[in-house]
Amino acid sequence: MHQSYHAKAASSSASKISVRPFLQELKLNPGQPSAQYDLIVANDSTQAQEFNISAVNFGSLDETGGLAFEGSNSIKIDTYGLAKWIGLSQDSFQLESGQQATVRVSVNNDTNLTPGAHYAAIITSAKAQDGSSQQQLSVNPKVSSLLFITKLGGEKYDIHLESISHNGTFWSVPTAATIRIKSTGNTYIVPRGIIKLNQNDLTISKGIINPQSSIVLPRTTRSFEVPLNPLSKHSSGWFFTIYKLQVDYRYDGIDHYATKTIDVRVLNKRSLIALLWLIILVLVIKRLFIDNQNLRKRIKPKSVKPRKR
Repeated sequence: MHQSYHAKAASSSASKISVRPFLQELKLNPGQPSAQYDLIVANDSTQAQEFNISAVNFGSLDETGGLAFEGSNSIKIDTYGLAKWIGLSQDSFQLESGQQATVRVSVNNDTNLTPGAHYAAIITSAKAQDGSSQQQLSVNPKVSSLLFITKLGGEKYDIHLESISHNGTFWSVPTAATIRIKSTGNTYIVPRGIIKLNQNDLTISKGIINPQSSIVLPRTTRSFEVPLNPLSKHSSGWFFTIYKLQVDYRYDGIDHYATKTIDVRVLNKRSLIALLWLIILVLVIKRLFIDNQNLRKRIKPKSVKPRKR
């Protein structure tokens, strides 16, 4: 089971269940016994349903933001998993059509809960209806609410730009860039920033990093594709043009940016074609000259030596 996630989502829903909030962030002070929030579960079906609710750990499925629940990466789940410290005010209940229930979610500030980020998912599922035919396919919808908690008193925020790539070619300027960002601290981060394509002091195009407020889990890497929106026309060099792809990046909570720049070289098509034609012309002229020299040698009259008497 996997899904993508970001920091600003209003709700999560399946065909017959909806929960809110989809994502909850909490802070836990060292001396604070626990932290709580209320999870709202609604029955959106046309009949009464019985629901189960539980807490499970999750990990990062890949660099696109997908999540895999319980078992995706046992080391990171042991370090950052939160499920065993979560208590629920109820783990099963029945709702009539259109009804909703409030479940109090509590996080126990255990001494074994280390400073930094921890996270889990609250999974709500509908029980199979009694009396359903065994010949029928039974689909039990499940929805998740993600809980991220940061225990203060030793948390470390840090960001690292792993790589920069783009979709440009030898013949065309980039219209999009892809960056890979890693959270190197013990907390999750929300990256921010701007990518610019510059020619000297002129910005040709730019794009915003992570407008969806996506989260990067601690010690994991996530890819962000950034469309570059054109701002001004660019001029081409005689043979090729050198552009600068500049990435200014940070994470939520700090104001200053780190910067990394790579060169982008784009060939001038017209100049290259003209150069190729010039080379071809030179080769043709050279060939004609050689052929002409050979022809003159063949038709040159031989000198006749006078006979001796």
